[in-house]
Amino acid sequence: MEVKISFDTQKDSVEELKKLVANLQDLIAQRENRQQAKAEQNPAEQHSYSQAEPSFSNRSKKTDGGCQVIPYQDMTATMESIFSGKK
Repeated sequence: MEVKISFDTQKDSVEELKKLVANLQDLIAQRENRQQAKAEQNPAEQHSYSQAEPSFSNRSKKTDGGCQVIPYQDMTATMESIFSGKK
């Protein structure tokens, strides 16, 4: 099912917007019910994935992929002086 939504904020009334929201909520509920019913029919196919937190140590931090992590440093004052021409 494909749903295309068009709402003109200047021409359409607030009541039309409320109807649109109600219809979207109905679509979401139907979709959730279908997914829940499908999951109940096939419990063996359910997979749970956990997102692993990257492990970091001290200054020479590396991600699990081997990339170096550079800690955030606020450079606002430095950038202001560069762009203003101050030294």
